[in-house]
Amino acid sequence: MHLREAHDEVIGNIYSLYAISSKGFPNPLDFEFDKRNLRFGTHCLMIKNLPYFFKKIEKELKKSNYKFHHNFVDYYDKDEVNREITLFEKPLEFEYQKEFRFYIEDTGMKPIKIQIGSLKKYAEIFKIEDLLEVKIEPQK
Repeated sequence: MHLREAHDEVIGNIYSLYAISSKGFPNPLDFEFDKRNLRFGTHCLMIKNLPYFFKKIEKELKKSNYKFHHNFVDYYDKDEVNREITLFEKPLEFEYQKEFRFYIEDTGMKPIKIQIGSLKKYAEIFKIEDLLEVKIEPQK
């Protein structure tokens, strides 16, 4: 039997991203987009300069005096783990989501909105189905 404490309301906000990284794919040549992710929408935004993107988000959150954390989500075997789970953990059945998450501490239950300016210089929109065809080629 599994007993987990559940909260009716999560105190704070979570911003989740799909991450193509060595964390989720130890060998980048093994990258394969899982079809289950197609249910999240028809298009995606690929961020090509993550340090710049993260700096812009962090700057705006700090300017608004929000406390925040960000990290990759770790996936655990719910049949093996018997401890308190953090906001940066999910059961193994969700590992295909390859999630990176921002958590913003907030006592309200409303979405937090920040302005980080245009993404045109470092991001591109793709049809999500096109990710099924992506293959990482070895560099020469």
